[in-house]
Amino acid sequence: MFLKNFWYVAAWSHELADKPLGRVLLNERVVLFRDANGDPVALEDRCPHRSLPLSMGRVVEGGVLQCHYHGLHFDKTGNCVRIPGQQLIPPSAKVRTYPVVERYRWIWVWMGDPVTADPSTIPDYHYLDSPEWGAKGALFHVAANWQLIVDNLLDLTHLAFVHETTIGNAAVAESAVVKVERSPNNVQVNRWIIDNPAPPTYVKAGNFTTNVDRCRLHAARVPAAVGGGDPDGHGGATRALRQRHQHA
Repeated sequence: MFLKNFWYVAAWSHELADKPLGRVLLNERVVLFRDANGDPVALEDRCPHRSLPLSMGRVVEGGVLQCHYHGLHFDKTGNCVRIPGQQLIPPSAKVRTYPVVERYRWIWVWMGDPVTADPSTIPDYHYLDSPEWGAKGALFHVAANWQLIVDNLLDLTHLAFVHETTIGNAAVAESAVVKVERSPNNVQVNRWIIDNPAPPTYVKAGNFTTNVDRCRLHAARVPAAVGGGDPDGHGGATRALRQRHQHA
């Protein structure tokens, strides 16, 4: 079972170039492309004629998607607007459309009832495209249940063992003061480590020679967005790794 009335990240903005992009979201095949204005479009990835994935086609003049089988054209509304060799276009020649928003360098798709799609409910990841932050991103294919990824990021005691040569040390597991904050669609784990040695990567980056105070704040937002947070309630993966200050 999936929670459908939520925004899901379908792609990075740069992945939508001159070719359609096929993705599977909540076991539904979705094709993404840009229209003539450069705006993202999300359609059902299946031609209604012979069920060929539309992601196998191409974007043609006018920012419409052409099926690779018989050349049918579909616009951003999901309607077929051209059939080569005939004038009549059957009313049933259309595919489902999904509400889509481009924000924070991501393409967000609403998988549920389009009437309830509210862009203001998209989680705050402003640091991804803010010049005041040094954010990076990548795409990983993980052959595992997505819930295990959420568990991995919310329980950071594993840093003391899995990442002991980089961003973790014994203090993460043994000396942290942990506080869990819950809200209707969010759980945040605040892990404060006071007056302890910094992990190897922090020592290298900050030239720390004495103990430091540090914090790691991770938030899981329903249904599947996991990232950083901070004491002020604003998202921030970088802030989740910040050094507060060095003791004299």
